[in-house]
Amino acid sequence: TKNKMKPRIKVSPRSTTFKCSNCSKDDAQNRCSRCTAVRYCSKECQKAHWDWHKVACKHIRKKIVSVEKEMAKLEGRGKSWRITKMQPYLKERFDLAIGFQFCGEKNDSRLALELCLEHLIDILMFNRGDHSSCWAHIPGMLFLLDEPQEAYDYLKWWQVLHNDGYYDHTKFELPSGDKLKNENIFEDLSELNLSKKHVPWLVSMYMVKYKILRKIEKDKISYESFLLGTHPRVGEDSPIQQIGGVSVILHNIKKCFSPIDKYETIRNQTIQILKFIDSKNKYIIPGFLNYKVLLEQPNPLYVGEGGSLQDQAYGAVWFDIQHWEPVPDIFILTKELYIQIHGKVKAERDIAELPREKVSLAKVLGKAHLA
Repeated sequence: TKNKMKPRIKVSPRSTTFKCSNCSKDDAQNRCSRCTAVRYCSKECQKAHWDWHKVACKHIRKKIVSVEKEMAKLEGRGKSWRITKMQPYLKERFDLAIGFQFCGEKNDSRLALELCLEHLIDILMFNRGDHSSCWAHIPGMLFLLDEPQEAYDYLKWWQVLHNDGYYDHTKFELPSGDKLKNENIFEDLSELNLSKKHVPWLVSMYMVKYKILRKIEKDKISYESFLLGTHPRVGEDSPIQQIGGVSVILHNIKKCFSPIDKYETIRNQTIQILKFIDSKNKYIIPGFLNYKVLLEQPNPLYVGEGGSLQDQAYGAVWFDIQHWEPVPDIFILTKELYIQIHGKVKAERDIAELPREKVSLAKVLGKAHLA
């Protein structure tokens, strides 16, 4: 199967309605004509929001122009990973996607985040060799968009992709990120071969499990409220009591809707994944929990698997902290679980001290996201 995709710059968001980035009113219709990434309910809101929006807006507009210039240079068709001329276009488009992410986070725009995600997926399907590491950004974007099931499906695909250590990117009949759907997010962790996974994959999976845990916690609260209605004294006025003595029906209702077993399963899995991360690199969890101290150091020259543990931790935290910051509760849960693993005294000492250990000294490298 040949790659018949054509270079493009426009993608469509997943949602059809978006709130105003200034006043949060639902179903805002006015769109910024410069960047097309934010919506407003009125011209007044758009004008009032401009001082806050203009940095991201101008960056996106600049990148759109750069992508258009690179598109104009491309001639003919072919498999993008074999065409050297394609790489400048893909790089500029990746930078555009990251610009949309920055805009989405800074301007509270789901539209911008969805555009970022669609660009990343498009680039990855266009360039299966993934020279821009789009794969590592996509789970974080799905995390921000509160789509943990799709993030899990995506991470399962990435596991399939590298399960045997080889993947022929030129064979489009092989599974791609959009072909695994509704994988069992509660399946035993032994199915995921955690011990063989690199830290970025584990961190992404931890983020997914966190989202699922939070969703089940809400279901658990609702279920506990339901159980109050089944109590003969506390719930004496509840419609539940109208079931009367039909205990079999009530038992089956509890069995079908109880989230307690799922809650325990996901919580235990979340702890296990955190333990795997910690066993691979003791600096990473303290690094996330005390990231400002870690990231105030200059960038290390190399942050991959071959670098020092401190350098790898810097890379992992720098890469994903942008996905954690808008979700403050993840820090609370992570610290709670880290204390549960190590004990309060050691955990708090590690959180305070490990991020202060120096990464390799090197010249400061340009960062992929906007300052």
